[in-house]
Amino acid sequence: GRYPNVEFNFRRDKHGEFRQGVYVKEVKEAKEKGFDGIKKDEELLVSYGKSYWRSRVDGGDLTEFVWRLPNQPMPPGGKPN
Repeated sequence: GRYPNVEFNFRRDKHGEFRQGVYVKEVKEAKEKGFDGIKKDEELLVSYGKSYWRSRVDGGDLTEFVWRLPNQPMPPGGKPN
């Protein structure tokens, strides 16, 4: 897959405790045409979001951190130096 098929979400358990879990995205929220859930042995893909990555980069600038933009081919030999 190319797009997230699961997402982090919050809920309360039967005792009222706040919990976070990973849930299959709803069909209406999926970006991939024909998305119909997750099949056995399919990889789980989740988006952590920009705020997650910004918090791990000095100064919050993702420009240096992101070396391949979405929909761009992988550079020959992998990550550039």
